[in-house]
Amino acid sequence: MKKILIFVNDYNYFISHKYDALKKLNKKKFCFEVFSPNRKKFTRSNFKFEPYFIKSLNKNIIYELLTFLNMFWIMYRKKNYIFQYYTIKPIFYGSIISKILKIRKNFFIFSGLGNFIGHDKGTLSLIINKILKLFLPSKNHFFLFQNKNDFYKLKKKKIINSKNIYFSLGSGLNFEKLPKLKRKVLKKNNYINVVMPCRMKFHKGVLDFIEIANYFQKTNYKMNFYLIGKTNTSNDYVQYKFLKNLGKNTNNLKWLGEVKSKKKIYQLADIILILSKYGEGVPKVALESIYYNKYIVSYDIPGCRDVINNKVNGDLVKLDSKKSVCLKLEMLYRNRQLLNKNLKQSKKFALTNFNLNKIKKIHTEIYEKI
Repeated sequence: MKKILIFVNDYNYFISHKYDALKKLNKKKFCFEVFSPNRKKFTRSNFKFEPYFIKSLNKNIIYELLTFLNMFWIMYRKKNYIFQYYTIKPIFYGSIISKILKIRKNFFIFSGLGNFIGHDKGTLSLIINKILKLFLPSKNHFFLFQNKNDFYKLKKKKIINSKNIYFSLGSGLNFEKLPKLKRKVLKKNNYINVVMPCRMKFHKGVLDFIEIANYFQKTNYKMNFYLIGKTNTSNDYVQYKFLKNLGKNTNNLKWLGEVKSKKKIYQLADIILILSKYGEGVPKVALESIYYNKYIVSYDIPGCRDVINNKVNGDLVKLDSKKSVCLKLEMLYRNRQLLNKNLKQSKKFALTNFNLNKIKKIHTEIYEKI
């Protein structure tokens, strides 16, 4: 039996985006230890969950040293494992520690470069790029990218030189768990519901969404705008009090908080907005929207451009161009047949490309080769 040790910086992210695919793997062949912050030890089937010290947004040198030492000690004790890393900090520290300890069984998963790797702006980004260029290029490493743009960036900068490269369109969808929706036909005088499901982080474009909603409040268009997702007290989140008061200042905009029912989210939505400020792997909301035949208007960022086909399942607009988003929404309001038609091609694309069995097959192949 092969033992795989996984480092993540968010337990909930792992459960919502990765767990469903990995639990499909053969339990007699693979077992997993998943290290994530702020979790008590527990076991679920062939998965053992354990805590370790990591703060994803922290830049305090003392905390970062503690994370490094914690990972070093874990990896030192479990050298015979396959090591799998998600997100920038585990990838960054894992590449350094594996070289120091001469560990060759490494599997790095890039679910979106975010603001750091591959970019030239900022001192921190430059330091991260230079260090990774020293420690990450190994022909023994295995890589999985969720969009090709990220791979080309790292390849161009010579941060990776392995030929063990794999791709997937996002983390996949568990079709068995996705609820069915009632068919919804928009008539001429119906209100159009524009929905943005995401964490209420600034870089997710929450303030852009609010500005767009405010623009339409001053028009005669019958459009409602709904923000759906949880917030946090962290500085990178839009604060609770501000979001709670949105409905008091406008009659076409409302924050619904966290809604766990996908059926409620997508039954409500006529148009989905994705206004992230940087490239993600492939946002799960994009996968789900395509599956449910919901028209997407998105900033043109890596990940989204891999799955959104203009006039088929949505439109890509210039990054940060709120004016372009407004123009697209006005066009869709006047041209409702784009929202009413049954986007069979879009649904077929989802069923073919977002199936968890594809993710399972990729991981099985990599684990067997390492």
